[in-house]
Amino acid sequence: MPSGLEADEESPLRLWDTSSDADKDDTGSKAGICINSDVPHMVESAYFSGHVLFYVEGLPSSPARLFKGHKRRSHLIVKGRFKRPVSYEDAVTGQRFSRPLKRLPSPWFLEFVLMLARQLSPSMQIGCQEAPYILSPMISTAQAINVEEEGDSSSIDAWPLEDMRAVGITAGSGDSPLPAARRRRLFSDVKSRRGREFSPAHMYTFHFWQHMLDCAKFKLDMGIASFDLARHLDGQPLQLMAQHSSSSGYIWRLLLHHQCQGGSMGSDL
Repeated sequence: MPSGLEADEESPLRLWDTSSDADKDDTGSKAGICINSDVPHMVESAYFSGHVLFYVEGLPSSPARLFKGHKRRSHLIVKGRFKRPVSYEDAVTGQRFSRPLKRLPSPWFLEFVLMLARQLSPSMQIGCQEAPYILSPMISTAQAINVEEEGDSSSIDAWPLEDMRAVGITAGSGDSPLPAARRRRLFSDVKSRRGREFSPAHMYTFHFWQHMLDCAKFKLDMGIASFDLARHLDGQPLQLMAQHSSSSGYIWRLLLHHQCQGGSMGSDL
């Protein structure tokens, strides 16, 4: 299998696909993924089959069309079908680590930072013990979700479009799509998530972008403070993932490693 890492030889980042072997505790082969490439990479798991594109600001290959004039530092696109129904409550996204974080700031400051994070995502779950995690429902986290009927699928790199009318989520008046901000607010409430699921009968496109994590420099900018992630992650990669929370299986999982973490690329994956 081609590694695909030649897309940007000057990049300090390496991205690995562990979706298909995510249930094997990081064993088995891992496929490299091109960052800032317009060629989709196929992802396959027990829950999902589709393609991904991942773009990062601040690299020689970063596309201006995605970042110039936009408040974002990375953009992940995932498009595909669920192989089985997955409830909105079960599908979560975020970070899950296998080892404790290192050299964290003082407890009061850390709690303040976590309070700010919860304000951004009220349904966020945070654990800071031996296996830290920060997770939130995918349905209330994605910046844009497009759902299409079979045979109506658009290109994965089409401009982000919020439209979930195919699964009955509308603005309520007429037949217009529910805006993304209202969808995120609606499904932040657990009562709205109950009884709903991602269906194998439809094609889903998810867009995730953010402005706090500078992947190229491997720093997290919270506004009031900036954190050097290599100092805190103890060699662990960041995750671009969706997880089935009830089974702990991964819907998809990509691991992002920066050369400032030391060691050979992928040695800690």
